[in-house]
Amino acid sequence: MSSRIYIEQAIHLFGSEKKLAVAIGYSQNAVWRAKTLGRTSSAMAARIEAVTRARKAVIHRDKLCPDFKPLKVRADGTLPPRVRSERDDRPA
Repeated sequence: MSSRIYIEQAIHLFGSEKKLAVAIGYSQNAVWRAKTLGRTSSAMAARIEAVTRARKAVIHRDKLCPDFKPLKVRADGTLPPRVRSERDDRPA
């Protein structure tokens, strides 16, 4: 499925591009552009996931943005431990 379908679902859930934009803190033009291009930024995808989760109709960020990979859940329903990268060892 294309990301455009999931963006349109989020718009439909909120009623309009403008209402979704207000909920996620973006402009209506940014939401329209994401819908037209069929993809969102990773930040927009995270915000859409958060606001749809609050409405009990989660649209997952990995469906909205190809940069996110779906989380692999173990058979017992838990998430695997996070893999450390070299970035984790850098001083702040």
